[in-house]
Amino acid sequence: MDEMETDQGAFFINQDDRPGHVTFQMIASTKMPNIETGYFAGSDLWIDHLRQQRAAVTQYDLDVLPAFKNLDKNAKNWLTSMPVELFFPVILRQRDLVGLLALGSRSNHRPYWPQDLNRLQILASQIAVDMDKAKLFGQLGEVNRKLGKLSGQFETFDQGKTDFLSIASHELRTPLTQIHGYASMLLETTEAELQDPAYMALVFKGIAKGSTRLKEVVDLIFDVSKADIGELDIARGPVNLAEIVNEATANQKDALEKRSHQLVISGLDQLPLIEGDMPRLLQAVTHLLNNAIKYTPDGGIITITGRKIIEGGSITKVELIVTDTGIGIDPKDQKRIFEKFYRVGDVGHHSTDSVKFKGAGPGLGLPLVAGIARAHGGQVWVESPEYNEEACPGSQFHLILSVQIPAEEPEPISTAPSSMAETRHWGREEQRLIHEKIAQQKREQKKSSK
Repeated sequence: MDEMETDQGAFFINQDDRPGHVTFQMIASTKMPNIETGYFAGSDLWIDHLRQQRAAVTQYDLDVLPAFKNLDKNAKNWLTSMPVELFFPVILRQRDLVGLLALGSRSNHRPYWPQDLNRLQILASQIAVDMDKAKLFGQLGEVNRKLGKLSGQFETFDQGKTDFLSIASHELRTPLTQIHGYASMLLETTEAELQDPAYMALVFKGIAKGSTRLKEVVDLIFDVSKADIGELDIARGPVNLAEIVNEATANQKDALEKRSHQLVISGLDQLPLIEGDMPRLLQAVTHLLNNAIKYTPDGGIITITGRKIIEGGSITKVELIVTDTGIGIDPKDQKRIFEKFYRVGDVGHHSTDSVKFKGAGPGLGLPLVAGIARAHGGQVWVESPEYNEEACPGSQFHLILSVQIPAEEPEPISTAPSSMAETRHWGREEQRLIHEKIAQQKREQKKSSK
């Protein structure tokens, strides 16, 4: 300011990174009133002039030059609101307008001579370079911050894979050891033992139990892998959620009794039929129920509630809510428990027991639930105030399912073998019948509500 022999001026920076927009905000000033932020289009006459000419514009120029005759009213009001004589652009890399210098009248009202404008050009160029450096350092800081965050995620992911491999190997080794043990007993069976039905039943049941558990683990691993890439097999058909909950409850009856849990079910009879895959949905509800059983201390209460979600006067979705009086889930873990490889707690406490308190299995149940929910046009999430083994704040899992699964993009039939084309034709006919049945049910619901 002293160099230009003026004691009045301001510096504005362009805060808008959008192409075709300029937002000038005052960040420094001397003996200037409070100037409101100016919002302009990149095509405004004076903005375009500053970019093209990269030279000063005076208030006199704005008043009398033909080039500014049709100056936008908003721009004219903003420029004339300042007690300044000259505006000088701060240009970076050809025509990137990053700032604006506004200078008042010089002492003794002397004009700005060409040598003064040359000095302003040098000053503006230096300001532009400094701003570019500051912006670059800011971007580098942001990049470093993101890299640090990404590195932490990779470390967590890598640790998760290590934990998963440890758990998976344990889950697979346990039934294999059981099968191997009973098979060895069978190989070493004596003539007398072969004639003992009780002994032979014990051996065969042991082999059957081990092979069943092994199949469950392998199937779960494959299902989660398919769900992770969106290729989970879904067979569409009419589904009664009350029947699914009843079957899941029957599957977990022994576990509920062993842990002395009380199960309360409500609101399911009011739910409509939905379009879905009954075995898959049974998997999802069973995993949610088993999760509640395991993470609730003995003698707890588990509630399964159903409710309709109405949008635009029609039932578009249904919700199953599984609530427990268990140890809760830390908010920082509530999204990640649905991720593959992620586990809460110490892997060293892992147990293959599906009933034991905190007896975590392979850690793939909730990721599979999330995959099944997505395949049915829905979602799943959990709500819990905290993790506390003494207070037991409980958890509430919400499973949202669409009444009708969103239609997928049709596959081209021309490239498929005839047998595949026939299968797709049958699928479309079956889907039409399902949609008709659901539409009829909706009409009946509307009639009954009148």
